[in-house]
Amino acid sequence: MPAYVVKVTSTEGFIKPPVVANCKDEKEAIRLVRAIVDVLDDVKIAGTELEEMKGPFGNLPPGAAQFRLDWGWSEDGETPESR
Repeated sequence: MPAYVVKVTSTEGFIKPPVVANCKDEKEAIRLVRAIVDVLDDVKIAGTELEEMKGPFGNLPPGAAQFRLDWGWSEDGETPESR
């Protein structure tokens, strides 16, 4: 099952910590993450199976998503990084 990194941005422009979603496809990952964030938040796939995140992906059961508070976003806001 593919694992996705999902970027969530609030309506105020605040970028939330990366969300890891272990889902069968991008559509399911977006739907799952939308269920755990504010309704007006912008939600988009930011990566798939990034090499440095294989550990977190392996620990997440299929069909689950979680914020990774131990990760953040690069200065350009496009790449998840370990903190």
